[in-house]
Amino acid sequence: MPSAALLFESAAQKTPDNPECWLMLGTTQALNEQDPLAISALYKCLELQPDNLTASMSLAASLANETYPAQACDALKVRFDCQKNMNYEIELYQGHKKYIHVTL
Repeated sequence: MPSAALLFESAAQKTPDNPECWLMLGTTQALNEQDPLAISALYKCLELQPDNLTASMSLAASLANETYPAQACDALKVRFDCQKNMNYEIELYQGHKKYIHVTL
C-alpha cells in the first residue's frame, strides 16, 4: 500500500481542493500505520468538507492511536453533531421484532 499512498499524495497535490483525495490519502496512510501523516491529510479533508463523517471517524481513530484522546473525542463530536437530526431505525429482538426511531 505504500505505492497507493504515493498515488493519493500526487492526486492531492494536483487537486488540493478535492476532499476525496485527502480522505483517500489519510485512510491509506492510516492503513500503513502512518498515523501522523494520516492526521494531517484527514484534517485537510475536513477543512474542505467539514461534514465528511468517514474522515471524522478515521481522524478519531488515528488520533487515538497517537494517544491524543481529547482531540479524538472532538473528532467524534463533529460526527455526532452532523448526525443529530437524522433518524435511525433500530431493531430490538426481545421475543419479537420491534422497530423504534431514535433522534440523537
